[in-house]
Amino acid sequence: MATPEVPAEVPASWIGIEEMPVHFANTFGVVPAPNAFFLLLGSAIPLAGEGEGPAYVPIRPIARVAIAPQAMPGLIQALEEAVRQRDTIEQSGDE
Repeated sequence: MATPEVPAEVPASWIGIEEMPVHFANTFGVVPAPNAFFLLLGSAIPLAGEGEGPAYVPIRPIARVAIAPQAMPGLIQALEEAVRQRDTIEQSGDE
């Protein structure tokens, strides 16, 4: 019996990313569900007030993204790699 041929991995390419709006996010949440993780991105701007301050800080939602459980390790790996790259760039700028 012949072994089935394994197709070569096809590279992925982001298309149209330059046309997307950019939003500043500084608040994040993750809600686990049976078939997905819901990643919440938001922008919180602390309110300047008098006295004791506000009872809560409002968060403006930017995006709610459902991520398949099997894709979550890849997201974590990509985020960790991005942090390492940024740290390297920041350290080389300090010299």
